[in-house]
Amino acid sequence: TTIKRNLLDEEEEEEEEEEGGESNFAKRRQRLDKHTHAMEERNLADKPWELKGEVTSKDRPENSLLEAFVDFEHATRPAPVLTEETTHELEEVIKKRINDGLFDDVLRRAPPVEGSLKPKRPELDMEKSKMGLGELYEKEYLKKAMGVEETDALKT
Repeated sequence: TTIKRNLLDEEEEEEEEEEGGESNFAKRRQRLDKHTHAMEERNLADKPWELKGEVTSKDRPENSLLEAFVDFEHATRPAPVLTEETTHELEEVIKKRINDGLFDDVLRRAPPVEGSLKPKRPELDMEKSKMGLGELYEKEYLKKAMGVEETDALKT
């Protein structure tokens, strides 16, 4: 009987389509379109200053921030609550470290010697070279390629 009911429902839907001119799908589609349009309008409408993001004093009513509940996260961890129990635990830790000789002393280092941190610069000769650049390259080439020393090159 369930199958027959479904078949009858489908026949009724077909009859409604012929009578009303719109199917259930088209009606459902229209409702979704209306809902979507209403949501879009709400999103495009002017929002209150609390929902706009960064707002200057010119963009909001005077003293409106005093009336608003402002919730923000702290970037730092809150200080621990001091109770007798926490104070007693801290004192016990300190006493134990003193008895064991465990101190977190900073080891002092000798101050750096001046000039030791800076790299030594080569001394520059301000006199003009007597040899030209071509002669310097020729001398280096002879040294690398042929193993000829300067004195040998001058003899020939």
